[in-house]
This record gives sequence, structure tokens and C-alpha cells, in this order.
Amino acid sequence: MSDEEESGQEVVIEPAAEEPLQGLPEEEELIFSTSHKELLLPSSIPVSSAARILALILIVAASSGLYNGWDYTQPDAGLVRPHEWVWKMGLSAPNGSAVLTGVVTTADGLPANNHTVLISMTPTTSAATENWAAETLTLEDGSFRLENLSSGMVALEVYPPLSSGESKGMVHRLLLSPPPLFLEPVGFTHIEISMPSEAEHQAAFTDSGNTSFRVDYRPSEMEQPLLDPGAIGVYVMLGFLFIGLSFISLTFAIVGLCSGMRGHLRISSVLAFFSVGFLWSSCFLGLLGFGLTFAIPKREG
Repeated sequence: MSDEEESGQEVVIEPAAEEPLQGLPEEEELIFSTSHKELLLPSSIPVSSAARILALILIVAASSGLYNGWDYTQPDAGLVRPHEWVWKMGLSAPNGSAVLTGVVTTADGLPANNHTVLISMTPTTSAATENWAAETLTLEDGSFRLENLSSGMVALEVYPPLSSGESKGMVHRLLLSPPPLFLEPVGFTHIEISMPSEAEHQAAFTDSGNTSFRVDYRPSEMEQPLLDPGAIGVYVMLGFLFIGLSFISLTFAIVGLCSGMRGHLRISSVLAFFSVGFLWSSCFLGLLGFGLTFAIPKREG
């Protein structure tokens, strides 16, 4: 036994001193200062008046292109018709660069065999002003082919084989298609026509003072002569192309009106230029708009 136990005194054991805890440093109080400046996002920056005016100009250009495209899709009722388009292109086409093919049927819908097909026309060059003719006969299936023709307006006459001295023929106004630009050296025109009925022949005989049975359709074809259906189809397709370009241009113009970004306005101006627009208005406004986009302050988005 120890001396403490023998003496009856209580032994007290003192705990060891605690080590300081390791942790995060004390948080310091921070004091902020402000420069009183605001951070504006691109969407909150006001659109400049110049950008708005330019966007409105491009909206007008795109709308003009939409109207022009719609006009192209109305070949029979539009202000600008495919007949005028083909005729103007034919003025610059070389002589002898058109080919005419077709099928002639009788009034009953049967192939018109051994019928005479005659083309009379005036060459488009100013030096050659005399009328000339090309002639052929239809085959058993009613088909015919004439080559070395000149593009432009011609008179198409068809006569059946002579019987009893009566020439019960017909005459139409026809536009021969010029060669397509950079694609073919020759322009092809194909038509399908029917011979007049007996009643039409009798009416023509009466109207002519009992002198001719030939039915003349030219007075009713002054504005819309016969034309290759393929040329009309290309004309309508161009109309839908113009409508598509104008619609996209209009979309970018509206977006540019709201955003003020010159990139949107520049794309709109380029598309409007190629939509042509009625009387080339979109080309002028699109070119003007493209130039004005460089005067608009750059706006990051």
C-alpha cells in the first residue's frame, strides 16, 4: 500500500490539458462597395431606331416578293403571265433554235392521220422581216415534228386531207419556247390539239360569208396563245420558289425588328433580293437593305 492509502487520504487525478481543435479559420466580415453600374443582357438592350426602320423596309421587300411569287402561281390570271416571259426570252434566241412536236386528234378523239401541219411566222431578227413557212404531215398516231424554227409567236394551221374541195382546217396562235439558258441549244415545244367539230366548221363558214370552213381561234388567243405545258410548269415552280424565299426573308426581318441584330437583317436582305419582287422592287430594296446593315451598330447576341 502507498503512503497516501495508508494515511486514508483521497487521491484526485487531474485530467490532461485539452489540445486546441483544428478547424476552419474564423470568418471575416466582408465589406462590399458598388460602382452603381448595371449589367444589361443583350435581350434588354434597346433596339436602335435605325435597325427598326431597316427591318420595316425589309418587311416591305419580303411582302413584295410574296406577292410576286403568288402572281407566278396564277399563270392564267396573274398580272405577269408565262406567255410574256416566254415571248421576251424568245426575242434574244437565235433563229432556227426551236423544235415543235405535238399530237393532233379529230373531234371524236381519234388520231388525226395524214393531216397537214403548217407553221407561218416572222423571224425575230430585224434583218429578216418576210414571213416563211414550215410544213409536215401527221403520222398514223397523229404526231408530228417540225425543226429549225425560230422562237416566238407563230400561226399554227392544221388541215385534213382535202375531200369534196372543202378545207375544214383550223388556225391557232402559238408561242414557241426558246432554248433554256445554258442548258440546251434548242428549245422544245410540245402541244396536243383537237380538230374542230362539224358545228364549229359550219359556224365558221357562215361567219366568213360562205367562203371558208376554216376555224380561226386566234381572236380568242390574243392574250393567251397556246404554250407548252412544261413552260407553264417551270413558271409556276419559280413562283413557289419566290414564295419560299420571301417567307424566310420575312421571318428574319421580323426577328431583326425585335432583336436589332444586323446579322438577321442582312440575311433577310439577301433573301429578299433573290425573291425578285413585283417589278423588281425586292431586288432594289434588298440591295438597299444589305448596304444599310453596315451602318447599324454591331449588337452582340
